[in-house]
Amino acid sequence: MLKSARVGEWRVLCEAERAEALLRLFERLVADDWTGVERLEFASTTGRVFKIRTAAGTFVFKHERREHHSADHRWQSFFFGSNTRRLIRALDRAGARNFPAAEVFLAADRYRFGSVVESYLLAEFVEGETLGRVPGYREKYGAEVAALLARLHAAGLVHGDVHERNFVLGAAGTPYAGRVVGIDLSGKRATRYTRAEDRIRLRRTFGVENPVRDLGARVFELRVRLRNFFRRLRGRAEINAELLLPAEGGKKGSPQ
Repeated sequence: MLKSARVGEWRVLCEAERAEALLRLFERLVADDWTGVERLEFASTTGRVFKIRTAAGTFVFKHERREHHSADHRWQSFFFGSNTRRLIRALDRAGARNFPAAEVFLAADRYRFGSVVESYLLAEFVEGETLGRVPGYREKYGAEVAALLARLHAAGLVHGDVHERNFVLGAAGTPYAGRVVGIDLSGKRATRYTRAEDRIRLRRTFGVENPVRDLGARVFELRVRLRNFFRRLRGRAEINAELLLPAEGGKKGSPQ
């Protein structure tokens, strides 16, 4: 169950059971008060991400303020709502503690003219090794990641950023010991397109073939082709060509 609150100009959703403690912690961190908090910053392309250790436990504290594609992000939030709020609500409905994804305890957004301009997430830190550091991760864990994504999709969720660093093999002695757990979920809307994007990126990263060639997959392929067409017109190199769908006859991206 979630509780809604306001902290200054922030609209906050958090776990109701620990709402008071979570809101106090958020108020301190957003004010840049790190007293009694150990922190380690990770690289991020959309803001700042910290591993923080407090008396209440170890968390991921993520501050998202987009410098790239900010207009697109704001337009989507105006019409479709906040990704962070969508994510915490979806995980709450799915029962995150029994779900193969890091739990989100608090989500906060700052709005301007009805659009999200800045967000924070306080999420579970999953102890373990990212799959990218595990030898032979494609062969060993590709099928498990595919099953995890299928469970996410069945629950009305998508990952939104499928690659080897966004899945963790749980450490021994933890609740996720020996299991693959999804981290850093995007909160994107679950549509045919975003589900297809998850499956296609799964094929690129883990070698698991996409079993569904639906409208979403075809639209994804069309967007890759159009983007590369305009890049060629500007004399720039193609990108993501490896995401084009293999088809019958072995020709990449050709009609079935």
